[in-house]
Amino acid sequence: MASDVEGKVYSVPIPAELDAEVRSRMQAGGFGSLSEYVRTTIRADLERARQEALEKKLLRALDRGNFKDATPAFFENLRALARGKKP
Repeated sequence: MASDVEGKVYSVPIPAELDAEVRSRMQAGGFGSLSEYVRTTIRADLERARQEALEKKLLRALDRGNFKDATPAFFENLRALARGKKP
C-alpha cells in the first residue's frame, strides 16, 4: 500500500475484541485507512496532553496568585505585543 506520508512504520497487533470497534470508529469518522485513523488518534492524544500541561500551569499560577485580570486593555496590550509593537 503506497502512502504519501513518510516516517517510521509501526506494526501493532490489534486484539480481536478491539478490531470491530476500531473499524466501526474508522467508518464513523470517515477515515480512509487504519493508518489515517491511528495518526489522527495519536495527534488527538498529543493535543490532549498539551492541553492538560497548560491547564496544570494555569492552576499553578492561580495557586501562586501569579496572574492578571483579563481586561480589554490586557488583550489590547497582548495583541500589540503579538504585532511586535510596544503596548
